[in-house]
Amino acid sequence: MSPTQEGRVAGPGGPPAVPTSHANDAPRPGSSVIPAPEVLDGELITDAEYACRRGLHHLPVLAMAAAIRELERPKKVTAAVVSRVKQSVRMTARAVYTVGAGHASWVRRAVDAVTYGPVREQVRLARLAGDREALAEWTERLVKLKDSRAEQLRELPATLVAGLRTLFVVACVLAGLLVVVGLWLAFTPGSIGWSGWWSLIRHILDGTLTALSGPYPIL
Repeated sequence: MSPTQEGRVAGPGGPPAVPTSHANDAPRPGSSVIPAPEVLDGELITDAEYACRRGLHHLPVLAMAAAIRELERPKKVTAAVVSRVKQSVRMTARAVYTVGAGHASWVRRAVDAVTYGPVREQVRLARLAGDREALAEWTERLVKLKDSRAEQLRELPATLVAGLRTLFVVACVLAGLLVVVGLWLAFTPGSIGWSGWWSLIRHILDGTLTALSGPYPIL
């Protein structure tokens, strides 16, 4: 192989072979045979093949992979944030829907209770089915319920007056008992006395009001 050929010479499966020196190629004294130059067993490869065999092609690939990872990092963060936002919105919507459905159910039940919804539904079904007996029975029941409510509404003022009268009687009896106990303590030597008794009552009332109106612990 001529030393002027372009390219690199590589041995089979190994690094490029280095040609040896030709200093020993001179003919020996007393010999008529001129030794031939040493033959290099190899192949001619290009620079790209040389870089591939030496492992240099991995460096651009690694740099490109690092650059791709740097570019994909903001995308991953954005995707994670969007996923969290979607999950939060989904949970909020589910909670709002559940609460709204519960309140709608309560309103529906209240309206049915006020307007006798179940009885009216039975009347409608009996009318559609053409069942006269069931229709008459449910209609009579609806009329009785309306009459009963009307009677209760007519008696409501008297019921309220009776309740207020009972509450007033209970308050008077309780006040009388407190006054009697206070007078007994006022004339009993060594007791807390009249002022001490009413001070004790005031502390009891204050403690009760504080316990009823105070903040409740969050479970």
